[in-house]
Amino acid sequence: MRRPIRLVIAVALVCAALVAVPTAASADVDDFTFDSWHSEFELGITAEGYSTLNTVETIVARFPESDQNHGLNRAIPTHYEGDPTGLEIESVTDENGVPRDFETESADDDLELLVISDDDFVHGAQTYVITYSQTHVVLNPDDSDQQEFYWDVNGTGFTQPIAEISATVTLDDEIADSFTGNTACYRGAQGSTRGCGTLDLSEADAATSVTVAATDLAPRETLTIVAEFAADTFTPRDDSFTATPFPGIAAGAALLALLVMIGAIIARATAWRHAPGRPTIIAEYLPPRGVNLLQASDVAGGTTKAMAALFLSLAVRGNLRVIETEPIGTKAGAKKKAGAVKASATPHYALELRSSDGIDETERGILNLLFPGMAPGGRRDLQAKDAKLTAALLKVTAFVRRGMLTAGYRTQPGGALRTWLLVLGCVFGGVAAIASFIAGVTEIGGAWPIVTVIVGILTAITTVVVAGSVRPLTATGAELRDYLKGLKLYIALAEVDRLRVLQSPEGALRSPGRPRPGFDGGSDPSRVLKLYERVLPYAVLFGQEKEWSSVLGEYYQGAETQPDWYVGSGSFNALYFAAGIGAFSATTTAAWSGSAASSSSSGMSGGSAGGGGGGGGGGGN
Repeated sequence: MRRPIRLVIAVALVCAALVAVPTAASADVDDFTFDSWHSEFELGITAEGYSTLNTVETIVARFPESDQNHGLNRAIPTHYEGDPTGLEIESVTDENGVPRDFETESADDDLELLVISDDDFVHGAQTYVITYSQTHVVLNPDDSDQQEFYWDVNGTGFTQPIAEISATVTLDDEIADSFTGNTACYRGAQGSTRGCGTLDLSEADAATSVTVAATDLAPRETLTIVAEFAADTFTPRDDSFTATPFPGIAAGAALLALLVMIGAIIARATAWRHAPGRPTIIAEYLPPRGVNLLQASDVAGGTTKAMAALFLSLAVRGNLRVIETEPIGTKAGAKKKAGAVKASATPHYALELRSSDGIDETERGILNLLFPGMAPGGRRDLQAKDAKLTAALLKVTAFVRRGMLTAGYRTQPGGALRTWLLVLGCVFGGVAAIASFIAGVTEIGGAWPIVTVIVGILTAITTVVVAGSVRPLTATGAELRDYLKGLKLYIALAEVDRLRVLQSPEGALRSPGRPRPGFDGGSDPSRVLKLYERVLPYAVLFGQEKEWSSVLGEYYQGAETQPDWYVGSGSFNALYFAAGIGAFSATTTAAWSGSAASSSSSGMSGGSAGGGGGGGGGGGN
């Protein structure tokens, strides 16, 4: 008989446990209630006429006996009718004045979240006394000449019921005479016009106070109080442009920064302009002499492809060999089909040093960085990132940029004028930004702080760019610039037009030997091929490598030869060669270039619960 009884008890315990688990899992920190809520409001006025409010909230929350809650969250609005109230939390204690731990967080909808939390779980009735102060808490309704203290006690943001709620508003002596005696109170959800039930006006001990109360508030219901004052009792907050000096300072500084920027632009367009170049751009088919690719890039306006172009220039001239190894992601031994390029494969390149003959000082320095010791046959993997090498190459680029001044391609005018423009532009822009920030934080001047900070910063940046990078081209630099434009024009021409340039009298004069007819009515393919090879680095510099290497590849096939400076991972093919040059340019460039709803309606004539300031909400934590 005992065994069946034990079995029944065991089954019952298991069932009880299974039932209890979902219950515990479904517990929520907001599953608690409020026994009571009382707010003490002290409404006063400053010497400037601004309204002030000191609030003491005594809240008794009842938490479950299970380990669910650590404390209470209280969300308090930081704005009223669009104006900041200067909310300051002074203290949080229990009913005996013992401080409770709390922290504040910014929440959405102009709320400040007060998180009151203990390390241990809290159970049963817990009292929270919250003291805080605010300013600019009085309503100036659009439909009334009077002013009102129209305030929500607890707000509609709580999802817990409140058994008892009350509030007392005590008026300072300075505003007691302006109190009209008209009051109202509401309870319920947002928009409810139901009266609160208890509304008492008292003038005991020479202090005027209004007390309201209600019972059994449902979740998301609030208690709202209204007290009316004579017109002009309180001075509304002034958020106009002239309320403080900061919007005006920001606007003045932004205007001055704008004038400085205009002065810099005028100087750049007149005294600091580039020297005039050729009246007409002539197609050029030979690279400029005595100029390396980094210098050409500086004159052409700068490009991230300068280093890739320089590597190809060294390769075409016989100093380097570009070697493509197996692309990443392909199986060892896999062969590419002729005429086909795998778009999904990532090319992998290396540079091999062949010779150091015929290079200038800059190119020698770069080769020495790539191949320490300059031993022919040495290799440099372009895929292996090297921060030190990248930094060193950037230093070389900066050195070349500075050397353009001493080489006579650029000049750096300006002197004291340039210095003053830079200093004044930065100072005025900085003052505009700082003053705009202060005005914006204090919410003064409307949208003006946004305008002035944008103008101040943009004009300062423009001044720095315009005056700080003053390096106009000299007559020599302008001649080189226009020569490069002619070379770019030549690369962009159709094939028949390029051949016509080669066979023209001018082309013959510029050529080391006039190309002879005989190839498709054009020129000797081997001679044209050599000319086209020399132009390839500049096509990369100008971003025309895809089209030019395609033309070059077709000439290789027509001449039944292939470049000795470029080694692909498969048999030579014009299409694959063109794609490879484009991929090499991109790979080298990436590796080494270095680059809340409110209402202004009266609370007396058309008021409702939740229509005032204050309130907010919260929950458990």
